Parts: sequence; C-alpha cells; structure tokens
Amino acid sequence: MSSLSHRSALLIGIEHYGDDRFTRLPSIRADLERLGGVLNNRAIGGFDVQVKSDLRASEMREAINEFCRTRGPDELALLYISSHGDRTPAGEFFFVASDTYRDDLAASAVSATFVNECLENCFSQQRVAVLDCCRSGGFAVGFQTKGSKPAADEDAGRAPRLSPLAPTGVYVLSSSDVDQASFAGGGSLDEPEPSLFTGALVDVLRSGRAGTSASGLVSVDDLFDAVSDP
Repeated sequence: MSSLSHRSALLIGIEHYGDDRFTRLPSIRADLERLGGVLNNRAIGGFDVQVKSDLRASEMREAINEFCRTRGPDELALLYISSHGDRTPAGEFFFVASDTYRDDLAASAVSATFVNECLENCFSQQRVAVLDCCRSGGFAVGFQTKGSKPAADEDAGRAPRLSPLAPTGVYVLSSSDVDQASFAGGGSLDEPEPSLFTGALVDVLRSGRAGTSASGLVSVDDLFDAVSDP
C-alpha cells in the first residue's frame, strides 16, 4: 500500500455489547481474522498488526491513543474499527464500545473527535482510518469529503466514503454515509462471514485488483475505487 519502510495497523472490533439495544455482531470475528491476515501477509500488506476485541470505551481510547502516539515519521499507520456506530441528536458520531450505554453516548462511547485528534497528532507520514460502522460517514462531517461512487447495493448502505481530512493528510475510508447502515455478513454464530464492506476490502487486497502502478503499490484512492465498484 505504501513505499514507507514500516507499516503498522491497529484493528479494533466490538462483537459483544452490555447494552442489549446494540445487537451482537459475530461477523466482527471474521472481519478481524481476515483483514488481519491479509494485512500481516508479507506478500500483500506487510503490516505489523495489533488486534484488539471487545474493548471498553476507556480501553479503546487508550489503545488508539497509544497506537497513534508511538508511530514514527517513517511509518504508514492504519487504524481499523469495526463496531456499531451511533450519533447524538446534535449529530456527533460515536464508536460504540462493549460497555457503551445508548442513552449516554457522550460518557460511555468513543467520540469521532477523540479519534480524529489522535490521528492528527500522530507523527506518521501517512495515516489511514478504515471504519466499518453504521453512520460512519459522520466521522468526516465538517471536513473536506470526496463523495462516494454508488455501490452495488446503495440502498443497503454499502457505498464507502473516502475523506481526506485536510490539511493533515489523514484518509478515512468508511463503510456507510452519515445516515446509512452497514451490513454484517452471513454464516452462523460459530462460523460467521465478514461484513459486506470488510469482506469486499479483503477481497480487493487479496486479489490485487486495486491499483495500476507497475510497482504494485496501492493508494487509498485506488482502494476506494476498487471497493466502490460493483
């Protein structure tokens, strides 16, 4: 994905939720396993990958802050979050943690503002956030946003968003628009399939059909275009 000498990825997935108004997401197990595998593969991603699941909000904030704070300027830093996403009546986007209480997102979830500040303060030359959450296009509200192409099933909320957060060079690829849902995959509780968005992302990376450079490097724009196309 980049010619930088080092690549690091933090993958966070929340399958179980204490508030039963947030449904369990078994597909997140498959999301983490398959994306982690393709990113860690030296012939494909070449990332050093950390995987963390079912974190409480305080643990999510600590993990994201630590990951961003300890990256160097010669690194590509990739942050991936797969969970429920929700917005307050005022429109602020939050990532739902295992202990999030739906009636008090501000106190019990992880705000988009916090995540964005961590990414902007990261010293990595290239920073990418991949968000597989409902309404995750809300993460980029207020920033310069490149509109997504229609996906194969636009009504199902599959159109990803690519958002350059000017002027700091952070790129955000999200599974849904501001008011769209994201969809989990099929399979069973014991053998779940990845979500539609992360499954498509893994397929694109594994197949090598993203990007056209002779070097084989894949830009975020290449990845966006490949995942957007039906």
